Amino acid sequence: MFFETSEEFEQELEVYIKKMQTILIKQKSFLNGIYKSLIESYEEGFEITQDEIETNFAGQYYFSEYELRMLAQEKSDLASKFINNEM
Repeated sequence: MFFETSEEFEQELEVYIKKMQTILIKQKSFLNGIYKSLIESYEEGFEITQDEIETNFAGQYYFSEYELRMLAQEKSDLASKFINNEM
């Protein structure tokens, strides 16, 4: 793609991001099932770290940071608290 101005590029990027957000919102119920099974596997008191999130959420299931934040919203489990407060 070639853009004459940075404004054209920014407009195109904004359209792309909105389309991606729409796709993710439509997939939220599917992704929620995977996310729920992951968070239920942690015992109370387990220490969640950035490495744990990257290995077991992002690395294994390819969750993006945006998806993790979307799925962790309004949840109070250990992993969601970490995602909401530390990422």
